[in-house]
Amino acid sequence: MRQTSGLARLAALAMLCVPLLSAGAQAAPVAEAAPDWEQELYTVHDYDAARDPAVDLALTLERATAEKKTVLLVIGGEWCVWCKIFTNYVASNEVVRGELLDDYLIQKVNFSRESPNEAFLSAYPEADGYPYFILLAPDGSLLTGQEPGSLEDGRSYDQDKMLTFLKKWAPAP
Repeated sequence: MRQTSGLARLAALAMLCVPLLSAGAQAAPVAEAAPDWEQELYTVHDYDAARDPAVDLALTLERATAEKKTVLLVIGGEWCVWCKIFTNYVASNEVVRGELLDDYLIQKVNFSRESPNEAFLSAYPEADGYPYFILLAPDGSLLTGQEPGSLEDGRSYDQDKMLTFLKKWAPAP
């Protein structure tokens, strides 16, 4: 019986594993990059309990000032069905998304048991439901707080109501 060295056995095993690793790598899904419009519109795209909304807002306001845009803080969380409906609505409604892209920056602010962000949110009108919209001028001054229920239509949002609302709070030309 011929004996093989440990190194030779290891090399043989590696040769057997290479096709398996290659097949696995080919079968793994490739993460899609966010569309360009998302990067342009959202300064914070996810409700992340670990984020500091005050730090995020400072960066958002800096950009809003440079771009002369209104800031739309969307208060909510991953637990909120209507928050997800709003995100999907923005993604699927090109007309409303166009208005948002022209005049707004969106920053999502997490509100959850783990991270209620009480200190940050205490500076704004109290939310009576979620999502809750807070609109700020580029200098950070409060324009309005808005429960979006009045902008809804069935299990979505009404395009005409949404456009009227957005145009009302868009920055002056």
